[in-house]
Amino acid sequence: MADGVHAAHEDDLLLGKAFDMVLARRLAGYVRPYLRLVAVGLGLTVVLAGAQSLVPYLLGLAVDEGIVAGEHGALWRLGGLLLGIELVCFGAAFAHLWVLQLLGQNIMVDLRDELMRHLSRQSMAFYARQPAGRLVTRVTSDVGTIAELFTSGLVTVLGDLLTVVLAGGFLLWLEWRLALLVFAILPLVVGVTWLLKGRIRDAFRRMRRLVARLNATVAETVGGMQVVQALGGERQRLERFLQTNDEHLEAALGAVHYNALYASLITVLTGAAVAALLLAGGQRALGGGLQIGVLVAVITYAQRLYMPIRDLAEKYTLFQAAMAGAERVFRLLDTEIEVADPPRPRPLPEPARGAIEFRQVSFRYPEAGARAAGAVAGSGRPQALYEVSFRVEPGERVAIVGHTGAGKSTIINLLGRFYDPTAGQVLLDGVDVREVAQRELRRRIGIVHQEVFIFSGTVLDNIRMGSSWIDEQAAVRAAQAVGADAWIQRLPHGYHSELPERGATLSVGEKQLLSFARALAHDPPVLVLDEATASVDPETEAVLQQALGQLLQGRTAIVIAHRLATIRHVDRILVLHEGRLREQGSWDELLARRGLFYRLHQLQLASAPLSAS
Repeated sequence: MADGVHAAHEDDLLLGKAFDMVLARRLAGYVRPYLRLVAVGLGLTVVLAGAQSLVPYLLGLAVDEGIVAGEHGALWRLGGLLLGIELVCFGAAFAHLWVLQLLGQNIMVDLRDELMRHLSRQSMAFYARQPAGRLVTRVTSDVGTIAELFTSGLVTVLGDLLTVVLAGGFLLWLEWRLALLVFAILPLVVGVTWLLKGRIRDAFRRMRRLVARLNATVAETVGGMQVVQALGGERQRLERFLQTNDEHLEAALGAVHYNALYASLITVLTGAAVAALLLAGGQRALGGGLQIGVLVAVITYAQRLYMPIRDLAEKYTLFQAAMAGAERVFRLLDTEIEVADPPRPRPLPEPARGAIEFRQVSFRYPEAGARAAGAVAGSGRPQALYEVSFRVEPGERVAIVGHTGAGKSTIINLLGRFYDPTAGQVLLDGVDVREVAQRELRRRIGIVHQEVFIFSGTVLDNIRMGSSWIDEQAAVRAAQAVGADAWIQRLPHGYHSELPERGATLSVGEKQLLSFARALAHDPPVLVLDEATASVDPETEAVLQQALGQLLQGRTAIVIAHRLATIRHVDRILVLHEGRLREQGSWDELLARRGLFYRLHQLQLASAPLSAS
């Protein structure tokens, strides 16, 4: 569909086989550390199935040797034995469930840990082509489905199979002729299962797709509620939600219909088997050719034979969903790390100087469908940079200006090594950034974006950003230096006040000051400001400019700016146009040349009255 909400990624349509040997081998790798739990689970499965299989036999003995024979002692003895076996079943069932849940939860934790580590190493190109909701689904829903395979699937299926074998064996041992009657109805049970399992599978698959669509619709609507209400689009969004909700209801009712039909048919067939056994076995019992207790045991074993078959049919859908989830998860884990650390990283010189150099750098962003950096060269997209060369000396403040799409933000992306250049070199303190461990590189470069991302947590957490070496005193000093301390202290718990997701209760200026404090606390020798004051009012901008003076002191700085008035006092200005470095020089030098910078300056002067109005 054209609708972005309803569009499905190819991975989301995967059904999966009920069993895939390749995926099973990979999953076995996650089970290997917990083989002891698997062994305990299998042992408990055998104990549980074996104990439960004795119950019908002892029940039959109690009827014949106790009730029919009128032996009170035998009745009490067999009744006590049955109670003991039921207690064993209770203990084994409890331990069995606990062990399997422990196994599944441990595997789920390990998979999620590996996925998050893998995602944290991915480049910005990867995130540019992957919907965030899809990645969340992989880490949560798909991994949960795989865990369910171990908690209520694999070992449980083995238990069901063992129950079928034991029930069939007892039937043949007790009365083989009645056993054949039970087995004669078995093909009907298998046939009903085979006919309906596909419909049940399709119904549940449609339900899962529609749940994902519902989630996407709700997330998109809630995330854009301000725009929805501002443009009066509530009715249209509600109608879209109601349509999807109705489709989900229809799919859910379809699944319920087929499930109810299947359960009812199995119940009818089980009832037919019991009726046939009563008729055939009852006639023989009346004639003295069959003990009543044996007939009771046979009927009970017949019921125990059919129920696991129904459970096995239900497990088919679980196995299929788990295999599809495993394929999606492993596809994600197999995604190439496009911007990886070198095998032997070079250390950056100490002490840090903050010298930056671009040498004949060219770059083209990968296509949305490209999976690896190697696909960039053949891309049809226009280049973002063409053979750009410049040098920024330690402590120098350089601004980069140009029209939208000129390549300003690409400079930042390459300097921070969020992407690698198609050609040329980017150097920090004389070392190619591709030869440096990314963690060390980004410790040297602080980036303050126009759109500040505030994480849920305390103010202190948002300043420290997980850096344990920044203590509370250092965070407070950084906030005081940039002028953020005053409004932080007015919060109910100061630096320990909890902030909501994305800092919804903070103003734009407060968020930006918090980002300045974050950058200052990390004390990078190189600071990059990407339109850091572009979206604030003049009064707030004056406060931010004062904070910037403190933030930039003693650091190499690259300032990306649209509003030229904010870069009046930098040391040098680079002018980009269509991916090429066209001009560079001081403010006065560039105006005197009457080139691109002069025209940009004149355009902004001409639009200033309109903007002010």
